[in-house]
Amino acid sequence: MTTYLIAISIGPVQEFILAGRRTGDLYAGSLLISEVAKAAAAKLAALEPNCLIFPASADECAANKILAEVAGDPAEAAKAAEAAARACLRRPWDDALGKLTAEQRAVIDDRIWDPQINSFLEFFAAWRRRTADYAADRKAVEQLLAGRKALRDFRQPQKHNVSKSPLDPSRDSVVKALSAKRTGTDRAGRERETWMPDAVEARPLRLKPSEWLDAVSLLKRVRGSSMSVPSTADIAAKTFLEDEKGRAGAPDYAGLLEGVPQGAIFEGRRDELLEDGDLEDRQHAEIATAMRGREPNPYFAILQADGDRIGEAIGRLSSADGHRVFSSKLQRFATDATRIVGAHGGHLVYSGGDDVLAFLPLHTSIACARKLAGAFEATGATLSVGLAVVHYHEPLYASLAAARDAEGAAKEAGGNCLHVAVHTRGGEARRATAAWKDPGDLARWEAWIRAFQGGRAAGFPYEVERLAREVERADLPPDVIREEVKRIFERKKKEKGAGAEIAAPLEAVTSFEMLHRLAEELIVFRWMASQANSWQWGTAK
Repeated sequence: MTTYLIAISIGPVQEFILAGRRTGDLYAGSLLISEVAKAAAAKLAALEPNCLIFPASADECAANKILAEVAGDPAEAAKAAEAAARACLRRPWDDALGKLTAEQRAVIDDRIWDPQINSFLEFFAAWRRRTADYAADRKAVEQLLAGRKALRDFRQPQKHNVSKSPLDPSRDSVVKALSAKRTGTDRAGRERETWMPDAVEARPLRLKPSEWLDAVSLLKRVRGSSMSVPSTADIAAKTFLEDEKGRAGAPDYAGLLEGVPQGAIFEGRRDELLEDGDLEDRQHAEIATAMRGREPNPYFAILQADGDRIGEAIGRLSSADGHRVFSSKLQRFATDATRIVGAHGGHLVYSGGDDVLAFLPLHTSIACARKLAGAFEATGATLSVGLAVVHYHEPLYASLAAARDAEGAAKEAGGNCLHVAVHTRGGEARRATAAWKDPGDLARWEAWIRAFQGGRAAGFPYEVERLAREVERADLPPDVIREEVKRIFERKKKEKGAGAEIAAPLEAVTSFEMLHRLAEELIVFRWMASQANSWQWGTAK
């Protein structure tokens, strides 16, 4: 019997998951695309047991890519998988409609949502008859799939004279506008006017006056609102709460925040929760009194990671069974990633085998990144990790873009490393990179941060930055640059004879480029030292 190698791609993925204004939107999108991929893989496995290569099992499938061997008609197998995937998307939509109140259901436009749900999914398939050379077959079917995707044959969405979805401007909003503007005031007493029906402001939709969402974005909002997903403020709050443990006179935060989002420690977030009805006036007043006007550190980290040269690793596999073994390793890492991120107080948005997106408290972010990189070694490959440190109030799309940029910088640095980009509000990003293969890199980070926390050499980073600007315009010998850096350090450190553990790297500075990189890193370390007292460093294993 003729056997075929079939490759399937389901999308959109990144843009679908990342199109959201709330962390709940992101998580719901990630979960939904994982369920759709599982449904397609499970259908193939039901047609022909043991046919799956990637993923190795449909039970743990999270990626949008499927590779399988089928002995039957590959076209029929692809059609069956597509039907299963589309049905999987339709079921949660029907469930979401059932969760709406009668008033909310009445303002959802049926003539718009049905074609949007039915046409949303992108499903591509290609196949090739198997030969004795698995590596050549896999490469050929991947090329066929890439060509199929490049055709980009799709129907134009139906157009109606309505508002566009801000999360997918190619699609119309499914929320019916009022025939006349609605006026009123919010809980803060501010006047407002909107065409948005008031019914959609209630749970489970909770739409803002500007959120004219399309059907799929609406689906993510309804599903996300029913899940226990921390906000960016909740994630950022964890660093402050950890620092407060054991402080004499610290309030009873556990009792104060019982049943309340942890982000309520921030004044701005507290007001939002009060306005949305998620916080009572009494709770608002109690938390405000306990905080005594203190504003905690508002920064958290977004971790984006990706395996290095995974395509090359797969290209070296000479059999389908060998590929299945590698797929199993990636699936185990995806499971490990969920546990590791949770153990560090974070929230995993997705883990698709060799890629991870997670929100983390600032103080655990480096330890978590280190642990993930260590766990990924079990696949036989290495992991590049980008950490974008961002303010919880920044727009989510901008913060996610910063995380993608940080991961890209880790790749550009040669991979197998950690790249941290600190995005303070109103300032340029400051960056530092550490190689996983050199344990001394993170040890140096820890030593400098502890030194800055102890008050040593506090002004040193900015003196080095000024020196870097001067050296750029002068052609100085390497030994002169090195000695000048050491002279500044001796002048800036506060304790005579202290700092040997942090002074050692200064010996390596011999050029403007190295001086500039040192200044950039030291500014990052000094900032990190000022933002958290409870830094965790962890181990790779």
